[in-house]
Amino acid sequence: MAHLLAEWVYLGRTLQRLTLGLLVGLLCLGFAGGLWIQPKLKKLHLIKYSMSEQYKPTTIPAAERAQAARSFGVWHSISRGIDLLAMGGLVVYFWRLIHPTDNPRFVSANKFRS
Repeated sequence: MAHLLAEWVYLGRTLQRLTLGLLVGLLCLGFAGGLWIQPKLKKLHLIKYSMSEQYKPTTIPAAERAQAARSFGVWHSISRGIDLLAMGGLVVYFWRLIHPTDNPRFVSANKFRS
């Protein structure tokens, strides 16, 4: 976001809706993964790999551990899918960053040629 703001202020480039939307979407995916999915995965991981009876007197029943293992697999797949989607979004964002569609408003292209 700071990079887009700096381009807008210093280079005079207009903010493109697609680029701004892509960046906001990537931020939302990052927040969703870190604040919603990861705590759920941590809780399910602790239930799935709880200690056995000989190490801990109060353990989680085997049926609940099996349910946690299935649920962990589903949420882990969702997490990996979101990560893959975010990587694709980053590739598109960097492609748009490397190949800008418009020229700066106040600087002519011939100004920097020798």
